[in-house]
Amino acid sequence: TTAKNTTTTIDTRDYLVSSTVDSHGGGGCCVIATALNNHGVWADDKKFGLIEWCETKLHNKWWGETLRRGYQVIGSKMIVPMLNKNAVVRKYADWQFSNATNMLRGKKFNPLSVPLALAWITVMFATGSIVTKNFATKCWTSLYKKSKYRSICNICN
Repeated sequence: TTAKNTTTTIDTRDYLVSSTVDSHGGGGCCVIATALNNHGVWADDKKFGLIEWCETKLHNKWWGETLRRGYQVIGSKMIVPMLNKNAVVRKYADWQFSNATNMLRGKKFNPLSVPLALAWITVMFATGSIVTKNFATKCWTSLYKKSKYRSICNICN
């Protein structure tokens, strides 16, 4: 299930490919959820559930697209590189990212995660306010250009 005007396919390795044609944020992958999934920290259904929520709640809304652009930049330039280097960081990121996204979705979350979650959300929203769609798209697609996960994002193909 995907949002209206969203094309979604699953490649042969069962990685979600998502691109929204009329989205101001450029469509694309959920870079942190994808990294956590690629490292075996997140199950496919957890990643797919987050992507589906994003497509229905954030896509094509000015504030949602602003947050998404910032997320694409901060996630691809700061968070994913840290996840790729250290298992301890992946475990903490799983806890923090799960709680932050649960908070945004109105689900149960650990109150201890709130200060840092709000800080990241603020930074992502501020970043998304000053970057263009093209810049944000280049940031997240650059993660997959020379990667074994290249085909998870149809923009990279």
